[in-house]
Amino acid sequence: MPKRDEKYMAEQRSRIARKAYECLLEKGLHKTSVRDICARADISMGAFYTHFTNKNDIVEHALNYEVEVTPMPPVFDTWEGFSNQLSKMLSSAATDDIVRNSWLNYQLTAQCALASISNSYAVSAVDKFHGWLKCNLNGIQMRGELNDEIDTDAKTVVLSNLLMGASYEISMNPDTVNSRYIDNMLTNIATLIGVPIDRPGKVGTSSE
Repeated sequence: MPKRDEKYMAEQRSRIARKAYECLLEKGLHKTSVRDICARADISMGAFYTHFTNKNDIVEHALNYEVEVTPMPPVFDTWEGFSNQLSKMLSSAATDDIVRNSWLNYQLTAQCALASISNSYAVSAVDKFHGWLKCNLNGIQMRGELNDEIDTDAKTVVLSNLLMGASYEISMNPDTVNSRYIDNMLTNIATLIGVPIDRPGKVGTSSE
């Protein structure tokens, strides 16, 4: 039998993590068992425990793997481009896949809070999202489309919290998402980040 080197073991862990994430999306955190993951990944229980110590370990790897492989949207340096991208994100938040992913995130966050353990997945996901938001805001501000009363770091945190709150609201009631809801959200976001109010056709509109 060929020697199983570090690269091979890492590839196996990634493959199992990917299959575990599929199970988690399909069945939820609490209804997914190690046996379910082994069946999906077509491995034995012994092989599973070669790579992971328990269910919590594979769940953490699965969710971190998803953060690593999921690309962020493109970065824009205009409010028009950024607002159109936010409109697409808010609209897609009501789709079945996104709603299931949101619920999985909430389940994991609640479990980590109850057990008083670190949620490295949430930290990685938030850091990645903050980085994307900040790149957009920096570009838009450099073009002179935002006021400078609030620094970009503060805008990033507040905007992130607003969008995550909207994601939660949408996952709870997907029927709330319509053009009026999105336009109202964009108006609030424009006010929050300092888009001048004297720019007709740009503030609070999801398209030209």
